[in-house]
Amino acid sequence: MDGTNSFFKSRCGASKINMKLIKATTMKNIYLILFSLMIGVNLKAADLYVNSSGATGTYTSLTAAVQAANDGDRIIISTLMNLVENVTINKSVTVTSASAGTTFTLNGTMTIEAVANKEIRIIGGDISALSFSSGTATDTTACKFYLVDSQVNTDINANIYGLSFNMLYCEDDDLSVDFKFGSIMGSSLSYFQLSSGSGTAQNDTTYILANKFTSECNINNQDHNYFVANNFFYVPNSRQLYINFSKPSNSGWNNILNNTFARYNSGYNAYSNNLYFANNYDYSNLNLFNNYFLHNNNSSSSQYYNTHIGPSSLTTSHQPVVQYNVFACPNWSSSAGIYWNSNLNSSNYNNYLESTSNYTYSTTDGKITVGANAINKGNPSIQYYDIDMTRNDMGTYGGPYTWENYHDTTSNGRGRVFNLDMPFEIWMGQTPTIKADAVHKK
Repeated sequence: MDGTNSFFKSRCGASKINMKLIKATTMKNIYLILFSLMIGVNLKAADLYVNSSGATGTYTSLTAAVQAANDGDRIIISTLMNLVENVTINKSVTVTSASAGTTFTLNGTMTIEAVANKEIRIIGGDISALSFSSGTATDTTACKFYLVDSQVNTDINANIYGLSFNMLYCEDDDLSVDFKFGSIMGSSLSYFQLSSGSGTAQNDTTYILANKFTSECNINNQDHNYFVANNFFYVPNSRQLYINFSKPSNSGWNNILNNTFARYNSGYNAYSNNLYFANNYDYSNLNLFNNYFLHNNNSSSSQYYNTHIGPSSLTTSHQPVVQYNVFACPNWSSSAGIYWNSNLNSSNYNNYLESTSNYTYSTTDGKITVGANAINKGNPSIQYYDIDMTRNDMGTYGGPYTWENYHDTTSNGRGRVFNLDMPFEIWMGQTPTIKADAVHKK
């Protein structure tokens, strides 16, 4: 996409300022040195050092440093040490490596206890195992946990109530993550699972943004709304995303936007749908916009197995809103759309492709590099615009949450804004509210 030097663009005369570009550009380019945007300034916070120097005030184990720490302190670990211990963290601390661009090593299990209203951040760690235990936290007094720019050598099970699990900028293709609420952003994983909740709407949102997944992902949690955008689901022989829940009353909207779904192997597979909705549940509060669906199934034995979205038994009143998507099926042209939605046609602004000459996508990040039916063909509403102020490009590089915002390789050792909440438009006489979440990388 073309860049621009203008942060503001006038729309509807001089009375209205479009804020879309400044939002996306800020997410992409501004780096904050301090944590003040996330946690505020703690004047009593201290730095505790874990190393083998023997100097006064240093610690030879992470356990000892955690025991000595107060809420808000930072624990800085020498990258020359190989810590062999199991440690439990139940305080609001940041645990980080001593040098930008390097990693501290913990050979053992790090257990996070979900204590009410605590914030725990792990930055730049290479950890053998990460576990979570219930504490005093509830959904309304959540313990917020952040895993940033780190690697964990075993699958992560954070499936406990009262925990907000947040993974940022982690590259671990073999790792799976099971959690109830939080976010996964700018990472590369095997898969995620949002596990079931109580069925009571919490009026908040789980964000899954700009990640690459290589195995089937699952959404089972009905408590928290979800926002799944600009991800690359690249799975050879199974469904890419399985959704299985019944929405609670008074819940808000769910969104699946600007993802690239690629089921790229050819051949027959009974579970080859790109996106699968469990039967007989109500998905009418879900927007499915600006996505690019591809599968290469070439079996002629059943139309059901060749559809992009399944299954076949959702009633019209329970179906999601499916608009401005591309469905590509070069090996089976007669079923390039979905099976159960009789309303999915040109009136919903969806496009169909059967010829391989009509599309090309990157197997690294899902970017649509050739696609006349995808470029500038997404939802035309302003909140979906690309960061160059053109109409939405379908797939991972389109819209305000473009893949580019979360995969900047130049920010090691610096703070990064990972979530910027500001209005898309500002009218004369209004006072806008801007909120930002930032985190320091290793």
